[in-house]
Amino acid sequence: MSIRAYKFRLEPTSAQALGLDDVLSAHRWLYNECLDQRVQAWREFQVSASYYDQANWLWAERRFNPRIGVLNYSSSQATLRRVQRSFENFFRRVKENQEGKARRKPGFPRFKGVDQFKSFEFPSVGDGVGLDGNRLRVQGIKGLVSIRKHRDEEGKTKTIRVKKEAGHWFAILSCELPDVPLVPNGRPAVGVDVGLCSFLVDSEGNKTGNPRFLQKSLKELRRANRSLARKKLASRKRQEAKLRLQRIQARVADKRRDFLHKLANEVVGSHGLVAVERLNIQGMTRKRRKKEAKQEKGAQKQRKSTRTKRRNIHDASWGMFREMLRYKAASAGCEVIEVDPRGTSQDCSRCGTVVPKDETVRWHECPRCGLSLDRDHNAARNILLRALDRTGPAAFISLSPTQGSGMRAVPPLAPPGSLEKPSPSGDGEGHVSFLKDMLEK
Repeated sequence: MSIRAYKFRLEPTSAQALGLDDVLSAHRWLYNECLDQRVQAWREFQVSASYYDQANWLWAERRFNPRIGVLNYSSSQATLRRVQRSFENFFRRVKENQEGKARRKPGFPRFKGVDQFKSFEFPSVGDGVGLDGNRLRVQGIKGLVSIRKHRDEEGKTKTIRVKKEAGHWFAILSCELPDVPLVPNGRPAVGVDVGLCSFLVDSEGNKTGNPRFLQKSLKELRRANRSLARKKLASRKRQEAKLRLQRIQARVADKRRDFLHKLANEVVGSHGLVAVERLNIQGMTRKRRKKEAKQEKGAQKQRKSTRTKRRNIHDASWGMFREMLRYKAASAGCEVIEVDPRGTSQDCSRCGTVVPKDETVRWHECPRCGLSLDRDHNAARNILLRALDRTGPAAFISLSPTQGSGMRAVPPLAPPGSLEKPSPSGDGEGHVSFLKDMLEK
């Protein structure tokens, strides 16, 4: 079984919006209270309070505390489990730090302010929350809240989370779907290379441009940030400026998410196997240490370009795209394989020769076999080859005519004389792919 989440916009009335704010505020108070109880229990008695201890306290406290007495009990328990998970993650980070696996000091769970606590959850439909067509029933809210459903949810709804983002309310439905069996569907395999110049280049040579949504909105974001910084703390004007900034950020995120959803659907819907790189995005965007920065006091221009590169990597959201490919492929009967990214841009996809080149060289020229094509196109072909080395060509049925054309007709260590002469176009046309030969056998 797999879980798929559906996010729908809520359209509450002004009275319902105030009621949702009160429920969210009560859940935030409960979270902070439970966190404070754990801190005080350890400071005074060196005792670790557990989830069950606080659940028993909640059962008695809700009878006398009207603030949490109006909350749904199962939803309140979900908030307690949220506190429990925060401590479990903290102890896990402490253990990783002791073993030398973590580069940063583990952070202790923090108290949540108004802007840090944005959602509350109902663990089961029918217990404090219910769906009635395009309307949502929430315990503690008078009347039914309208939902703007842009699509029909599939499967059985297990949990519902109510979330507030940039002044708007959303309902996130987690639905359970049956697994789709992975069977050969007759669609070709493809290798995918993500980058900054072009967001995506596949092994067939198709390119998808990088939209750079954050880069296009930087001017507006900087203006909104300066306006927020000029406002007096805890003033109404500051709240309005903060809301304007949040809505700009939400609009950028919505554009990016819409682009990635459409592109992932296109890739998964037209292929039976998708090969991607297992990129260490966190390592690529990690800031340098202070000692390394001090050694390059005169390299201000280089540091600025490094910051821009990190921002562009975050803007591209390669990790989100990879996750979308994975879960969309699971429901479409497609297979996604992650391969080691090392050397995909340096190795020749025809003969396997290592052709060193830095990031500024955007064209692959092999001195051994004469292959000449775009650097990212060559990397995508290598990504597909590595995936097929793990699964074999039997993982899919058909091959695109341009898919294996000119791809490694001989082992990498074969002598240069055993290679066929490359075609004048330089894209490998005229070569018979070893993958196609294996399928015909």
